[in-house]
Amino acid sequence: MPARWRIATTRLQSLTVEACWRPMEGDTAGDFHEVVDLRDGRVALVVGDAPGFGPAAAALAEDLRAALRRRFGHTSHPGAVLRELDVTLSNRGDDLIATAACAVVEPMARTVDVVNAGHLPPLVADTSGIALLDGWADPPLGIAADRRTQRFHLAPDSALFLYTDGLIERRGTPLDAAIDGLLAASRGIGGARAWASEFARRATEVFGQPTDDATVVSLQLTTPASGGLLPTDGSPVERQPVTLRVFLDPGDVRSRQFEDVIAALVSTTQSVLDVSVRFVDVTGPSMESEEAGVLAAPTVVREDPGPPVRAIGWFWSAADLARALHLPFPKES
Repeated sequence: MPARWRIATTRLQSLTVEACWRPMEGDTAGDFHEVVDLRDGRVALVVGDAPGFGPAAAALAEDLRAALRRRFGHTSHPGAVLRELDVTLSNRGDDLIATAACAVVEPMARTVDVVNAGHLPPLVADTSGIALLDGWADPPLGIAADRRTQRFHLAPDSALFLYTDGLIERRGTPLDAAIDGLLAASRGIGGARAWASEFARRATEVFGQPTDDATVVSLQLTTPASGGLLPTDGSPVERQPVTLRVFLDPGDVRSRQFEDVIAALVSTTQSVLDVSVRFVDVTGPSMESEEAGVLAAPTVVREDPGPPVRAIGWFWSAADLARALHLPFPKES
């Protein structure tokens, strides 16, 4: 039986990366993804797809993930990393092939170096819309080939998306038509909406739930603006009403712990905010979670003041959550 969508967020300096994935069978997947802090201000993203799904595909995916981690320990060149995955597949025999896209992002220069081994092209969203980073694709992994690097320049406030074909491939739908449908569904996804989870939500609205492992990884070049600092001089401030809807899974430890983070947020900001919180059980019979497009718990939606802002995944502190929701927070010592 397919698992629920899972979400993980990685924050590196001024970058935020979100991964959203759904195994087709249990807890194992042939899709793999990796986020690598290259320690020189750049960040590497890799998304790949081993053939099939289930335990055998997951074992191959883990071998490929381990190989790219090893290679990134010696080089930051995306072509060299994917050539290491070629070697891994060749050593396994059986004429195995897989696909992968590797992107190395330089946020200060706003460039991305992409190597594509038979994978779907990345997408980039900015204030002008969303478009394919449409360059060439080299042969899939496992087929000996030069791995060529393509450089793209990104507009300010861009978001980069890498994804696997399981997100959009459906029986009877040509791939070109599926990509066109994905572009149409993702129109206006820039800015505060530029998250992998929102990308996946829109795709499932168009194509339905995946029939294969599916993965989306997003990288935002700038963090969302915070709502500012709470005043520290004791000056009177009119409390602003804020409405939050919090989607939790009572059976999940992180969801239960997240209630404490929400309580801390309410307490910390009470001098300037009048926060109203409504909790929703995502495992209950209500269709509210589905109607809101919630893919994973915990999810918080700031409904008022509008426009809505969505924060998905685990946040360690009330301050982190406040930033994600664009709410004021106390100055941290």
